[in-house]
Amino acid sequence: MTGVLFIARSVDENLLAERRPGVLDDPTSRLADHLRQNVERWFQILSAWIEVCTAQDLDYEHPLYTAWAEGAGLHLWSDSKELMGGQRMVLTTPTITPITPSLWVHAVTSAAQGTLPPLELQLVRDGRSAFMRGLHRTAVLSAASAIEAGAHALGVSVRNMKPKLTELVALGFITEAEKDRALVTVAAVRNSVIHDGYNPTPSESYEAVEAAHIVIMSARKGAATRAAASNA
Repeated sequence: MTGVLFIARSVDENLLAERRPGVLDDPTSRLADHLRQNVERWFQILSAWIEVCTAQDLDYEHPLYTAWAEGAGLHLWSDSKELMGGQRMVLTTPTITPITPSLWVHAVTSAAQGTLPPLELQLVRDGRSAFMRGLHRTAVLSAASAIEAGAHALGVSVRNMKPKLTELVALGFITEAEKDRALVTVAAVRNSVIHDGYNPTPSESYEAVEAAHIVIMSARKGAATRAAASNA
């Protein structure tokens, strides 16, 4: 409460929402109530931006661990007279892309404005999180949805993924190789998931998310380059 009291002294009361029933009418109480209602949403938006910029998973409700005991969950029996060796530990070192100062400012500003990342980037983030949790069908479906959402955001209105990717190539936003990779690793696997109930392998779901990420980032870069050239 001391921190809230300190902040309340420099907050413009006109920026606070109207007092709700049961909340005292002093600035400190109103600010504390405002924080209770909005800080969760603020954190969700800020963490979403950090996740899409750094390829991290910051979902505190479903934590991931980078170290665990091999064979955890199994019951082991042995002769108590024998000396037991140490249990093996499995360590992972996820690749994290450092966030730049400008992206950090953009993330904080966007959180203050209530602006989430573009839908296609959120979907890639969702696919990556699903892969890390072993939800391989969800990872592939998120990857496919990400490509379609990204194409739609760039004005591609045709239906089905192959025509969408073909038009992105025609516009010069992605390469033919990127289109072919997405058709094999995303579109084909997505169709098997939907129509045949196929459960992708970990490598298939990983490749789908990676291919979707490459297509989306290439398309966004290509569209930005074309826009800059037309405005020059």
